[in-house]
Amino acid sequence: MQSTLAVDIGNFSTQSAVISVDGASPISTIHSVVYDCTYEREIREGAADDRSPLLHIGKKSYLLGKRAGLYKSHLSAAETGKAKPEVALPLLLASVNDDFQGDVKFLVPQHDDRNEAFLKNALIGCHTFTKNGKEMKADITAVRFYEETKAAANYIFNVGEVSPHDTIFVIDVGGGTLNYGIFAYEDDRFRCLYYKSNTNSGGIELAKAICATDLVRGFSWTPDISRVMSALSQGKRIIGNRADLNFSPVYDECVSRWFKSLLVKAKSDVHSFFPDVTKVVWVGGGAEIVKEKVVRVGHLVIDNPQTANISHLILDSVHAQTPVLCMN
Repeated sequence: MQSTLAVDIGNFSTQSAVISVDGASPISTIHSVVYDCTYEREIREGAADDRSPLLHIGKKSYLLGKRAGLYKSHLSAAETGKAKPEVALPLLLASVNDDFQGDVKFLVPQHDDRNEAFLKNALIGCHTFTKNGKEMKADITAVRFYEETKAAANYIFNVGEVSPHDTIFVIDVGGGTLNYGIFAYEDDRFRCLYYKSNTNSGGIELAKAICATDLVRGFSWTPDISRVMSALSQGKRIIGNRADLNFSPVYDECVSRWFKSLLVKAKSDVHSFFPDVTKVVWVGGGAEIVKEKVVRVGHLVIDNPQTANISHLILDSVHAQTPVLCMN
């Protein structure tokens, strides 16, 4: 039986897991950053590990993950877009640790026929590559696309975070996107009553707000957006390891303004559904940043909100891989 690769190339981090008849692998995570180092021998000969893998695909060489972000002209999903094959293919192949054959379940903010056609053309087929010195092959037979927040809402119902009788308003705060929707079960079927995806409104909006403060503008070194996002994802208030690049004095105010803007934007679009909403649930990596504020207004943040989307794909794939026993 073929395996399934579930992958969520987020604007900040890429999460993946391989599902086979033996179950699902642990979710692996790397930064969604790609650096073409084909002509830079000193980088190709540097140390590579699972967090910053080195891939050779055909005649091209790529450094991915945390170390890739240290070099100028790197491509990040937050600023380039994860629909770009030159970003998606290396990040997807980096998710494979052994030879792979099967289909890919790929999360997207919302369906886009043009982008999905480009990605299918780039991903489907047999890819021979080297990862951290190990030769591997990935034979991708099909690519199926799933809208992110719909997957998270499904997961919230399936694991019992809410009742099947609830109508839930899910706010999904990613690295670059803010998605939200209204979801319910009607006639025992999962229904999406409303859904919207907003670009450049997730964690990247908070990072931009921090960079725009007088404090950060006055730093001796001007950080780029991705370095601030990296600090936020690690719960840090300094850029890199520089104690003098400390944005703690402006952090709380920036987060408060960001949280209010998220809430106003989401609630204004679903205002007509609010009489029927019984639970408001926050997911995505950004939910961890505003968790205290979310709880204070009576909303719910599930455990590990950053993995809610891919967790649905994993559960769905595990069920599909489970053999059905026939009784004679």
